[in-house]
Amino acid sequence: MIVRALFLCLCLTGLGFVRPAFGGTDLVSRVETAVEARRAALRHVSAEVVVRLDAPAWSGTGTCEGRLVAERPGSLRLRGYAAVSTVFDAVTDGTRFWVHVPGPNLLWVGPAGREAELVGLPVDPGTIVGALFGEPYGATGTPRAILGKPDWVAWDQADGAEVRTRWSGSPLRIQEAELWSDGARVAKLAYHDWRKRRGTWWPTTIAFDGGSTGTFALEFTDVRFDRAPATGAFAPPEAADAHVFDLGLADLPAGDAR
Repeated sequence: MIVRALFLCLCLTGLGFVRPAFGGTDLVSRVETAVEARRAALRHVSAEVVVRLDAPAWSGTGTCEGRLVAERPGSLRLRGYAAVSTVFDAVTDGTRFWVHVPGPNLLWVGPAGREAELVGLPVDPGTIVGALFGEPYGATGTPRAILGKPDWVAWDQADGAEVRTRWSGSPLRIQEAELWSDGARVAKLAYHDWRKRRGTWWPTTIAFDGGSTGTFALEFTDVRFDRAPATGAFAPPEAADAHVFDLGLADLPAGDAR
C-alpha cells in the first residue's frame, strides 16, 4: 500500500499535479547559503551581450551588440555598438554615473542610482550590477519567507521598499525578482535559461521590466570570470565637446563632467 502511494505521488509530480516546495525556514537558509557562495566565488564578470531596449524616452525600440564588464560592489561599464560605431556608453563606479550617446554627442552625469531620471533608460547601471551578481534591487542582509509563496523569499529595504525573489533548481538559483513599494510592484526582472559557463552557473538572458518606463534585456553570448577589470575600466567615457547634462538641472562644460 505504501509502495502504491509513493508511486502515485511520483506520477502526479511528473505530470505537474503535485508541486514540491521548500519549507519557509528551509528555503531561507538555502537562499542565504546560495547568496554567500555566489558572493565568495564571483567578484567580477566580463561578457559579450545582445542588448534589447524598448523605452519611450529612449528614442524608441532598439537592439544592438554590446560589451559588459562589472565588479562588485557597484561598478559597471556597458557599451552598446552597431558595426564599428558606439550607440551608447554607460558607466558607473558605484558613486557616480556617466551615460554618453555619441550620435547626438550627449553626456548625462550624476549620482549613481538616478540615471533613469535623465537618460530615459528603464533600468539604471547600478540595478544591472546587482542583478548580475544575484542581489537584485539591493537584496542584501537577512531574507524572510513569504507566507503562501513557498518558493519565494523577501528582503526589506531601509527605504521601506521590499524585494521579493523566487528560487528553484539544483544548485539553488534565483529565477525572478520584484521590487515593491507602497504595496505595489514597481519593477521586476527574470533570469532565463541558466547554464554552466566556464564552471559557473549563469543565465542566458536577464530581462528587466520597468513598467511604464520600458523594458531592457541582456542576452549573454560569451561570459568570462577570470579577467579582472583593466585599470580605467570604469572611468568616464571619452566625450569631447559633448553637450553635458548634470541631473538635467544645468548645462555644464564637457570638462566639468569628469
